[in-house]
Amino acid sequence: MSRRKVKERQLSFAFPDGDERVALVKAAMDQIAQWGYLYVTGDPRQRAELRPRLMEVAEAALAWQYTEEKNARNGITSGEERRSERQPEWDCWQARAEEIRAANPALSKNAIHKKLAKEFDVDESTIRRRVHLPPAD
Repeated sequence: MSRRKVKERQLSFAFPDGDERVALVKAAMDQIAQWGYLYVTGDPRQRAELRPRLMEVAEAALAWQYTEEKNARNGITSGEERRSERQPEWDCWQARAEEIRAANPALSKNAIHKKLAKEFDVDESTIRRRVHLPPAD
């Protein structure tokens, strides 16, 4: 990542107070601040040694921030919440599919999925993703 891109992004890390990573992050940020101070006030040899390390740290920080933002946009955490909300409905579909299979073992998986889709007024592909049946005997 270029220096220009690093300068364009303003880094701000916010962790909740209860997070166990807070102490580690604060220590790391203090170390980075010390490196930055040495870079500004140090001699040219120190600058030459510190510059690649500071750029590497800035690049890693930007990558981490980008990943966090992307995960928030894509709803990683909200997806887990929705899963727990919808799991009872999916369990109901699975139980009903097993009942249908027990009543008529000759029915194919697709036939059972079609019945469930009509019964629960859901798209058949959704049922197919959530209901798992062993092959018919």
